[in-house]
Amino acid sequence: AVAALRSLSWKIFEGLDMDCKPANFIQNQLLDTRYSPLQDIENSSSCTNGQTRIERNLTVSEEQIISNCIARLLPQLASLREEGNHDGILSLVLSHLFELWAVEMVGALSVADVWKAVLLFDE
Repeated sequence: AVAALRSLSWKIFEGLDMDCKPANFIQNQLLDTRYSPLQDIENSSSCTNGQTRIERNLTVSEEQIISNCIARLLPQLASLREEGNHDGILSLVLSHLFELWAVEMVGALSVADVWKAVLLFDE
């Protein structure tokens, strides 16, 4: 899930030629804004139970699926910019899209953990 989410999110940012870096967006718009305030309330209960997931690299087939998905989404996302909405609406849509992908891949309780792992993926 980490490799897939990283690939999906980075390719969207590349395709949209966003002003900010994907890692900064994920940290600021997802983790800091949506999940950090709830960490104490949820008591860090997640499917991973604090354990690090072992990730594998994506297969060529999986990379192709991701590329096809991004190719279908980019025109719709780019149209949000063309309508003069600046990046506010686009940022909100991307935040929701990234959350949805993570929920589908790892379950709702592990969304924050998987995005933290995405940020550590290249380190």
